[in-house]
Formats: sequence, structure tokens, C-alpha cells
Amino acid sequence: MISYKDITKTRPDVVAILIFILLHIAIFTLFFIPLSQLFYYAPGSMELSFAKQMLNGGIPYRDFTSEYPPLALLVFYIPALIRSSNPAYALLFASEMMLLDLIIVYLIADIASYIQIPVTRTLAIYTLLLLAASPLIVIRFDVLPAMLVIAALWAFIKGKNVLAWVFVALGVTAKLYPIIIAPAFGFYLLRNHQFRKLVNGILAFSTTMLAGNLPFFLMDPGNFINIITYHGQRGIQCESTYASLVLIEQILGGPAVKGIFNFGSWNITSPLADSLARIALPFIAVLLLAMYGIYVWIIWKRTDKTMYLPSGIEPGAAKLIIGYVTLAIAIFMAGNKVFSTQFLIWLIPTVPLLNRRWQAVYTMLFIIMGAITQFIFPYKYMEYGAFLTPYVLILALRNFLLILLAVLIVLTNGIKREPADCQPERVLITAGKLKRP
Repeated sequence: MISYKDITKTRPDVVAILIFILLHIAIFTLFFIPLSQLFYYAPGSMELSFAKQMLNGGIPYRDFTSEYPPLALLVFYIPALIRSSNPAYALLFASEMMLLDLIIVYLIADIASYIQIPVTRTLAIYTLLLLAASPLIVIRFDVLPAMLVIAALWAFIKGKNVLAWVFVALGVTAKLYPIIIAPAFGFYLLRNHQFRKLVNGILAFSTTMLAGNLPFFLMDPGNFINIITYHGQRGIQCESTYASLVLIEQILGGPAVKGIFNFGSWNITSPLADSLARIALPFIAVLLLAMYGIYVWIIWKRTDKTMYLPSGIEPGAAKLIIGYVTLAIAIFMAGNKVFSTQFLIWLIPTVPLLNRRWQAVYTMLFIIMGAITQFIFPYKYMEYGAFLTPYVLILALRNFLLILLAVLIVLTNGIKREPADCQPERVLITAGKLKRP
């Protein structure tokens, strides 16, 4: 019988972690960084422009506007303390992203060990997905929120409840979207009658959010709120799922679509596009509500509220939480009116931890999505920007595969009751004491 003691003693494979850390350092230094300098226009220039304003004494949101939350600006600022000109700044920024990636390597390995899946295989899959998304990973800061999401999962699964909620808050202070994973933690705690943990988590989240954001809000509320209103005012970005629908409608003889550059990206406008832009946020909300409805039904009907491990979440439940966090992110990406190329990075840390039986399918879908994304940007972005039919259809395939990945996660990630001799030892929490049944 597997006991909770067996699980609490599990440790990630140190040798595998060291090998993959060295491998990732080599990938970043020999592949990602050189390619980013060769094929991407002025890497690091946008981040450097914000950093220079701060170096010159500018206070974010008071002296200059920014659509990026405070933690993102901090990440822009740190490399500029060493060198404030390109290409040196871009190389330092890329090194910063590499360090975040190495943290992800450890966190994934530790989670894999805890939920009893092969560490080496999981890290190998993560490396393949990283290569599929390269080299965007070193010219945008999206590794930061991706790392904070996996850190929140790691902390929650390992029983570090307050720390998990702190990581979620830091993720929101970096990129906003990690807020969508908070219900996965909250509903699980409710199911297990862990009301004190839920209250402590919400307090930790709120305190972290206030500490990271309130000073900037007080300096200039209007400019700070621009972080949210900026995205609300954006139209349909040309790489989004909605854009694929509108452009296919044009191919089939529908109204002409116009391209326009604003809000830092190429967007499209047409009667259908403008209508879709208005309903995008409510549509995402409905999708996420439906998804969490399924999640709540599973954890209420198929889990045992008395099943606890002193070290953290029961592995079967941990796998469910990972699956639905991944699903929430995929839904947000597919349903958002903006799907910038680098958003694909958000999925990389959690996909390798999904259902083992279907892992080959998940991996293949992501690799194809990554290959299409790289083919369009930067190599064929001009052709796509001209709305040439082959390139429109190719990117539409990428967006369809993301939807397919989301559907597959719904169908293949649940909790199945294990036979009695395979269940972790149950621990009943009664009057604050641990008792074995």
C-alpha cells in the first residue's frame, strides 16, 4: 500500500535537474539568444524604453503611462541597472528570462516527483515545448507570469497555502491573467472544509496585491487604472481566434477587413470584428464559469473530503488542479481578443504535467502550434498582415488546435477512484488532530 509517508519522502531527481539546467543554459546561450538577435527587430527596445524612464527618475503611472503592471516594470528595470543600451541590455534581459526558466525546471521536477510521474520524461517534454516556442521566450517577459503560475501550483500542491496565494498575487502584479487560476484553489479548499486556509489565502492575496499596487494607485489613480482600461479598449488583434473567424469570413466573400496598428499591435476592424470585440470579455467569463462548474462538480462528486496528506494535496487531486489551471489558461488564450505570439509561453510549464496517457497528444498539439506560431512570426508576418489566404488559414489552424487542446483536457483530466490497495493512506482531521481510519 502507498502511504502518505512514501509520498512525503519523495524528492525530485537531483541528477536529472542538474542535467536539464545545464541543457537549458546551453539552449539559451547557443540558440535562443543568437536567434533573437538575428531574426527579431530590435529585441529589448520596448522594455528598455520603460527602464530608461525609471532610470531618469520617472515614477511609473505618475510620470509616464504603462499598460504593464508594476512587477513587469521591475523586471524591465533590473537589467538596465547594469547596462542601459542595446544589445547589452537585450542580452541581460534574456539572461533574466533564462534564470526564471531554470526556476521552472526545478518546480516542474518537484511537482512531477510529488504526483508520481517520471521526472526525466517530464523535463524532456518541457524542453521540447520550450524549443517549440523559441526564441520569443528571451525577448518578452512572459516567462515571469508563467513561472509565478507554476510556483503557485507548486506551493498549493505541497501544502504551502499562504505562499500559493502570494504567488498568484505576484502573477497578477506581473500580467493580470493569473487571477483566473485563483478559483481552482478556492473551490478545492471549500470542498475540503478548509475555511481558515481559504480566509488566510485571500488575506495573503489581498495584502500582496495592496503592497505591490496601492502605492502606484495612490500617486495617480487614473493612470494606474490604465493597466485595465487599456486592454478593455483594444480591438480584435490579428492573431486571435476571433480574427481567424473574421478573416475566414472575408475569404468566403464576407465584408472586407481592414488592418490597423494601435495599442502596440496589428488589429483588424470590420462589422463582425467590432461586434466580437464587444462580447469577448463576457464570452470568456461564461466559458470560465462553465469550466469551473465542471471542476466543482468533479471535486464534489468524485473526491473524498477526508483524504488529506500532511505534506500537501493528495496526488490525484493535484493532477486535477493542474489540469484545470492549464485549461483555464487555454480558455483565456482562445477566448481573448488579443493572442500575441508570446502568449503561447503561458502553457509551457503546466502541459508536461498533464494526464500521462494523453501526454504524447498534448505535446504534439503544442509543438505544431509552436511551429505555426514561429513560421508566421517573425518569418511570414508581412504576408499574414496582408491577409493572404494561405497564411490566414495556417494561423487559423493554430487557433483551432488550441481549442482542441482545451477540449482534450476537459475530456481526459478528472479524478478516478483508485482501488483500495492503491490509495494513499487516508488521514482524518478531527478536532485538529490527525487520525488514521
